Amino acid sequence: MVDTFTLHSLVRYTYNESSADEKQQLEELCTHDFEIREEILILQEAKRMLPKVTFYPLDLTIRNILNYSLKV
Repeated sequence: MVDTFTLHSLVRYTYNESSADEKQQLEELCTHDFEIREEILILQEAKRMLPKVTFYPLDLTIRNILNYSLKV
């Protein structure tokens, strides 16, 4: 089997956005590829360290966008 996983593949896996097939392949690969397993662990730790921030636009901003969309 040729390992063709990219950093994007590993990020998708970390955020549970990979396909079932890709997830299965990565999990099988992790059983014997220390470097891939280590990279996933690093990405998971980085994800945990990101702040849990949610941004809400001002009501004025939403009104401006809606008014603009009515004009177009």
